[in-house]
Amino acid sequence: MARRPTSGQSVTFTATVSPTAPGAGTPTGTVTFTDQTAGTTLGAVSVDSNGQAAFDTASLSVGTHTILAGYGGDSSFAAGNASLDQTVS
Repeated sequence: MARRPTSGQSVTFTATVSPTAPGAGTPTGTVTFTDQTAGTTLGAVSVDSNGQAAFDTASLSVGTHTILAGYGGDSSFAAGNASLDQTVS
């Protein structure tokens, strides 16, 4: 069972950009992580050679936060986003 982070504790969010068949290749660009609950941008991270972008933060307050990872796209990959709810104790 995963343990919930507490206020002030670091948590890592990871987004993976991957092609949709029959697409192929390696994405470039950035993923922007946003705390939609607080209405704030947490940060932007470049996509690595594995198509992943990871962001660490210890700034989340107690409660449930909806975190949005938004990929801006590049010349071969379409923009897209995904979200998750993170609860902080």
